[in-house]
Amino acid sequence: MPDLPIGPEVPTLFWQLQGILDPLSMLREAHDRYGDVFRLPYKEFTAICVSSPTGLQSIFSASSEVLSSHQRGGIFDLILGQNALVFLEGREHQRHRRLIVPPFHGEALNQWGRDICTTTKYVLDQPQYRTVLPLRQPLKEIALRLILQVLFGGLRTPLLRELHHLLYRFFQDVESPLSAVGMLFPALRVDLGSWSPWGRFLQQKHQINQLIQQQIDRQRASTLLATHPSVLEMLLQVRDEFDQPLSDDEIRDELLMLVLAGYETTTSAIAWALYWIHHDLTVQEKLRQELEGIDDPMEIARLPYLSAVCHEALRIYPVAIGCFARQVLQPFSIDGYELPVGTVISPSIYLAHHREAVYPDSDTFCPERFLSQQFSAYEYLPFGGGSRRCVGGEFTRFEIKLIVATALKQMRLQVFDSKPVLPVRYGITMAPPVDLKLKVLPR
Repeated sequence: MPDLPIGPEVPTLFWQLQGILDPLSMLREAHDRYGDVFRLPYKEFTAICVSSPTGLQSIFSASSEVLSSHQRGGIFDLILGQNALVFLEGREHQRHRRLIVPPFHGEALNQWGRDICTTTKYVLDQPQYRTVLPLRQPLKEIALRLILQVLFGGLRTPLLRELHHLLYRFFQDVESPLSAVGMLFPALRVDLGSWSPWGRFLQQKHQINQLIQQQIDRQRASTLLATHPSVLEMLLQVRDEFDQPLSDDEIRDELLMLVLAGYETTTSAIAWALYWIHHDLTVQEKLRQELEGIDDPMEIARLPYLSAVCHEALRIYPVAIGCFARQVLQPFSIDGYELPVGTVISPSIYLAHHREAVYPDSDTFCPERFLSQQFSAYEYLPFGGGSRRCVGGEFTRFEIKLIVATALKQMRLQVFDSKPVLPVRYGITMAPPVDLKLKVLPR
């Protein structure tokens, strides 16, 4: 076996800052120079980045006794509670995942389809979007309304409307590059109350947790039986194999995790899809023809070209650059390297999605590649892989298709400028610039 892989010889601080400001260029340059497996420049521990299909297969098929999820101490540790799925290991992770997955798969999707379309129409029909559509603002509103609809049943009470307002402000603060720097470096986490970014973050997080707990208490006390139950209602009813329910702390932390997972990521994915559709008139016209006369949400979600467009949008700029990191618990080999215990492995979704051998001309938006070929779970992985694959991935894909389809049916849009749009980091995603707008044409 060869020695550990080599990688960029730069200061750790420089690598971390570049990872905030321009992570895609950083990853591409390192990959072009060092290959599919390269060492990351951290001095206090050994860390590698992996993007080959064989390497990703090794990672995703390894048991939790060999690779742990290694989520403690990162940004999720600051935002989420300790009972969130991303922090759990082994049997406890399997238990939570088994209880959380059902509301986002299969027949449950049919329940949410009409809500997705109705919410999208409502937001896009606002007067301020009659001539210009600033992509991120309305899409953030759509995504947040849908999260609250799916998780809690909508905005039907003052408490939920307050939660909506607080979450919107919270994510605005968290997604900024300045906030990312503050979270990355512990020395900058100074609590000066609402006057400091860190103090405001702590206050908002505490208020959000309080409101979610109040909603849990109200839902538990309610005797009303919903014909269209929310995820919260379902989580209050689920039991594991020992007939044990989830605790309030577990439910609260899982709900907050689902809010985080379904907000910025969904917004970015839909913004990219709408941008690419209107950047290429051929793609737009093919979609309009396919959507003609089809209104049933489940039928829309099955349309092949719409699916290909959304797959390609998630490929070229995936909602997350990488999967959850893993830590080696037992000696582990990957692509010819023998990794010692303690090594941190960072699987790169972005680099996997830009392998020229798999995706020729990978920087070009080409939905047809998903019509002519099927890709393995180690070549196309927008929601991660293995036991750590996003529990809401299928729902998010469903949501993206319906929002894109509804927007195309409701509006005729056009790009203002044909110049390529480059991604900007917002929170954990690489999104279109905040000032990206589309022109709204007369119907």
